[in-house]
Amino acid sequence: MARDLASVQQRVEKLATGQEKLARDIARLQAAEKDIRHKISVPPQPAATPAPKPMPMMPPEQAVPQASTAPPPPAQPTPPPTQLRPPEPVR
Repeated sequence: MARDLASVQQRVEKLATGQEKLARDIARLQAAEKDIRHKISVPPQPAATPAPKPMPMMPPEQAVPQASTAPPPPAQPTPPPTQLRPPEPVR
């Protein structure tokens, strides 16, 4: 009879342990459900627009000249070539 009581007591303890585990699992699932419901009710934030990519820098010899709206400067007249003359004799 004592063995039967010990066996019943052991089974009751196992059931109590299992019931405590179930209670913890239910509480965890309820918290997760609450979190999911909150996330669903909050409107989504607009996606951040990516920053424009910077243009790569080109070396000066490869740079494309930009069209200017100003008129081109007037052409400078080229001076006539200077000719060297032999010195004139003194009179």
